[in-house]
Amino acid sequence: MKTFFGIAAAAIVAVTGSAALAEHHFGGHDELGDLRMMVKAANLTSSQKDQLHAIMKSSFEQDKSTRDQIHALHDQLLDKLTSPGAVTVADINSIQQQIAQIRAQQDQRWAEAAIQVRSMLTSDQLHRVSQAHERIKTLKAEEKAVYENGDAMPQLDEAPSVK
Repeated sequence: MKTFFGIAAAAIVAVTGSAALAEHHFGGHDELGDLRMMVKAANLTSSQKDQLHAIMKSSFEQDKSTRDQIHALHDQLLDKLTSPGAVTVADINSIQQQIAQIRAQQDQRWAEAAIQVRSMLTSDQLHRVSQAHERIKTLKAEEKAVYENGDAMPQLDEAPSVK
């Protein structure tokens, strides 16, 4: 499922050039770099790019009201927390439950969009995306191992000079 979302987010970046839009839905800049590489690996045709643009545009437009609802609920939550008077856990939980329900609906729409995007890929393109995804996972695991196991990092005999 993560690959489906990756394809959809990468599609947003590839077609609209909007990393901020994709980041809003799928996470930080590190993930977006991965997604860009996967879309590049797919090597979409111009027709596929047009299809992708239509899917992503439709999904984005549907999400506009969702984003507005979530922002309004966040404002409501902050108003409760910063206003005089008692605030209960039940007050906070009620708002959080509404936000969770809206996000679940949003996630469902994005899953549907991701499946649409995936279905337009040829088997060769999907294979290339899968290979790129596996390579990225391998590189991230190697990077994590280096950071977690500091003694595996190469040691310099002396500090580099600054000129």
